[in-house]
Amino acid sequence: MRTGLLIVLMLIQTMVLIADEKIGYKNPELTTEQRINDLIGRLTLDEKITMLSGDSTHFNASGIARLGIPPLKMADGPVGVRVGAATAFPVSVNMAASWDTALINRLGTALGVETRAKGKTVILGPCVGILRFPLGGRNFESLG
Repeated sequence: MRTGLLIVLMLIQTMVLIADEKIGYKNPELTTEQRINDLIGRLTLDEKITMLSGDSTHFNASGIARLGIPPLKMADGPVGVRVGAATAFPVSVNMAASWDTALINRLGTALGVETRAKGKTVILGPCVGILRFPLGGRNFESLG
Protein backbone atom coordinates (compact mmCIF):
# COMPACT_ATOMS: atom_id res chain seq x y z
CA MET A 1 0.00 0.00 0.00
CA ARG A 2 2.72 2.48 1.01
CA THR A 3 4.87 1.51 -1.95
CA GLY A 4 1.99 2.12 -4.34
CA LEU A 5 1.29 5.53 -2.82
CA LEU A 6 4.98 6.43 -3.01
CA ILE A 7 5.10 5.47 -6.70
CA VAL A 8 2.01 7.57 -7.46
CA LEU A 9 3.51 10.59 -5.66
CA MET A 10 6.79 10.19 -7.54
CA LEU A 11 4.93 10.03 -10.86
CA ILE A 12 2.98 13.19 -10.02
CA GLN A 13 6.19 14.99 -9.08
CA THR A 14 7.83 13.89 -12.34
CA MET A 15 4.82 15.13 -14.32
CA VAL A 16 5.01 18.53 -12.58
CA LEU A 17 8.74 18.82 -13.33
CA ILE A 18 8.19 17.95 -16.99
CA ALA A 19 5.36 20.49 -17.20
CA ASP A 20 7.59 23.16 -15.60
CA GLU A 21 10.31 22.61 -18.21
CA LYS A 22 7.78 23.33 -20.95
CA ILE A 23 7.11 26.74 -19.42
CA GLY A 24 9.57 29.03 -21.21
CA TYR A 25 11.00 30.99 -18.31
CA LYS A 26 11.63 27.77 -16.35
CA ASN A 27 13.31 25.99 -19.26
CA PRO A 28 17.09 25.89 -18.65
CA GLU A 29 17.70 25.02 -22.30
CA LEU A 30 16.52 28.46 -23.46
CA THR A 31 18.82 31.47 -23.45
CA THR A 32 18.54 33.94 -20.60
CA GLU A 33 17.04 36.53 -22.96
CA GLN A 34 14.39 34.06 -24.16
CA ARG A 35 13.51 33.15 -20.57
CA ILE A 36 13.25 36.81 -19.54
CA ASN A 37 11.09 37.70 -22.55
CA ASP A 38 8.80 34.77 -21.80
CA LEU A 39 8.46 35.76 -18.15
CA ILE A 40 7.78 39.43 -18.93
CA GLY A 41 5.15 38.33 -21.46
CA ARG A 42 3.35 36.37 -18.73
CA LEU A 43 3.18 39.34 -16.34
CA THR A 44 0.01 41.40 -16.38
CA LEU A 45 0.28 45.19 -16.51
CA ASP A 46 -0.88 45.38 -12.88
CA GLU A 47 1.83 42.89 -11.84
CA LYS A 48 4.52 44.90 -13.64
CA ILE A 49 3.37 48.08 -11.91
CA THR A 50 3.27 46.30 -8.55
CA MET A 51 6.85 45.12 -8.96
CA LEU A 52 8.03 48.63 -9.85
CA SER A 53 6.15 50.48 -7.15
CA GLY A 54 7.62 48.80 -4.09
CA ASP A 55 6.05 48.77 -0.67
CA SER A 56 5.61 51.29 2.15
CA THR A 57 9.28 50.98 3.18
CA HIS A 58 10.45 51.95 -0.34
CA PHE A 59 13.12 49.26 0.07
CA ASN A 60 11.20 46.20 -1.05
CA ALA A 61 9.62 45.21 -4.35
CA SER A 62 6.67 42.86 -4.38
CA GLY A 63 7.05 39.39 -5.81
CA ILE A 64 4.55 37.59 -8.01
CA ALA A 65 3.65 34.32 -6.31
CA ARG A 66 1.74 32.83 -9.26
CA LEU A 67 4.93 32.93 -11.37
CA GLY A 68 7.31 32.02 -8.57
CA ILE A 69 8.94 35.47 -8.46
CA PRO A 70 10.08 36.17 -4.89
CA PRO A 71 9.94 39.68 -3.45
CA LEU A 72 13.14 41.74 -3.60
CA LYS A 73 14.24 42.82 -0.13
CA MET A 74 16.69 45.68 -0.52
CA ALA A 75 19.24 47.28 1.79
CA ASP A 76 21.11 50.52 1.37
CA GLY A 77 24.83 50.24 0.72
CA PRO A 78 27.51 50.00 -0.64
CA VAL A 79 29.90 50.84 2.18
CA GLY A 80 28.09 48.38 4.41
CA VAL A 81 24.70 46.69 4.57
CA ARG A 82 22.86 49.50 6.28
CA VAL A 83 20.25 47.58 8.24
CA GLY A 84 20.83 48.07 11.94
CA ALA A 85 24.46 47.68 12.94
CA ALA A 86 26.68 47.20 9.91
CA THR A 87 30.28 46.64 8.94
CA ALA A 88 31.75 49.95 7.74
CA PHE A 89 33.75 49.31 4.58
CA PRO A 90 35.95 51.96 2.91
CA VAL A 91 34.17 54.20 0.42
CA SER A 92 33.86 52.73 -3.07
CA VAL A 93 35.98 55.32 -4.85
CA ASN A 94 38.90 54.56 -2.51
CA MET A 95 38.52 50.83 -3.09
CA ALA A 96 38.52 51.39 -6.86
CA ALA A 97 41.63 53.58 -6.59
CA SER A 98 43.51 50.59 -5.16
CA TRP A 99 43.22 48.75 -8.52
CA ASP A 100 43.28 45.56 -6.41
CA THR A 101 40.71 43.30 -8.06
CA ALA A 102 41.24 40.51 -5.51
CA LEU A 103 40.48 42.98 -2.72
CA ILE A 104 37.32 44.21 -4.49
CA ASN A 105 36.26 40.59 -4.97
CA ARG A 106 36.66 39.95 -1.22
CA LEU A 107 34.67 43.11 -0.49
CA GLY A 108 31.85 41.99 -2.80
CA THR A 109 31.79 38.56 -1.17
CA ALA A 110 31.65 40.09 2.32
CA LEU A 111 28.83 42.44 1.28
CA GLY A 112 26.92 39.52 -0.21
CA VAL A 113 27.30 37.38 2.91
CA GLU A 114 26.24 40.25 5.18
CA THR A 115 23.30 41.13 2.92
CA ARG A 116 22.02 37.57 3.02
CA ALA A 117 22.63 37.28 6.78
CA LYS A 118 20.38 40.29 7.31
CA GLY A 119 17.58 38.65 5.30
CA LYS A 120 17.99 40.92 2.28
CA THR A 121 18.33 39.89 -1.36
CA VAL A 122 19.61 43.12 -2.97
CA ILE A 123 22.14 45.74 -1.88
CA LEU A 124 21.97 49.17 -3.50
CA GLY A 125 25.27 50.31 -4.98
CA PRO A 126 28.03 50.75 -5.77
CA CYS A 127 27.58 52.50 -9.05
CA VAL A 128 30.12 53.09 -11.78
CA GLY A 129 30.29 56.60 -13.14
CA ILE A 130 32.37 59.62 -13.83
CA LEU A 131 31.97 62.20 -11.10
CA ARG A 132 31.18 65.40 -12.94
CA PHE A 133 29.71 67.37 -10.07
CA PRO A 134 31.59 67.24 -6.76
CA LEU A 135 28.55 68.36 -4.76
CA GLY A 136 26.50 65.35 -5.95
CA GLY A 137 26.16 64.04 -2.42
CA ARG A 138 26.50 60.33 -3.22
CA ASN A 139 29.75 60.42 -5.15
CA PHE A 140 31.46 58.41 -2.41
CA GLU A 141 29.33 55.40 -3.46
CA SER A 142 30.69 55.45 -7.00
CA LEU A 143 33.65 53.42 -8.16
CA GLY A 144 34.59 56.50 -10.19
